[in-house]
Amino acid sequence: MANNVPEFVAKLVEDPAKQPDLTLLNGYLGSSGDDNVVRIYRSSLLNVWLDIPIEQIKFRMTIEPNPTSPLGEHLVWMLREQADDLELHTSVVGASRPTPRPQLAGQPRPGTASGTVVNINLGEGGAVSTRPASNDDPATGGGKKHGVTQLYPP
Repeated sequence: MANNVPEFVAKLVEDPAKQPDLTLLNGYLGSSGDDNVVRIYRSSLLNVWLDIPIEQIKFRMTIEPNPTSPLGEHLVWMLREQADDLELHTSVVGASRPTPRPQLAGQPRPGTASGTVVNINLGEGGAVSTRPASNDDPATGGGKKHGVTQLYPP
């Protein structure tokens, strides 16, 4: 084979007459907790990953940090058929989720005509009741004498 053939090509294409059916995965290598399995995180947030049995990896290469990839990355080649059987794992731990804005009495949730009124009676034998809110309902305009009225999204 010629000396100018990149190492990954020489390792992956043993016989130029038989092109291997490969897939390329890129990401950040990490431990899976199993010595026979390597984890590749598909995102720098480390919340999406694949666990790959080491014997299925045909070749892997490290790309050092550079202007187009400031964190660097790893490239992993494996047979497409085996890659199709891998399970994609995701985690939402620590994921940023928008906090819903509280709704004030008498204000329906944006995009809806009305919500639900919850009336909490703080007097003797207190009770909780709910009913659909209406825009002309005095109960949604400031509460009742012995209770608190709050409009919640449906």
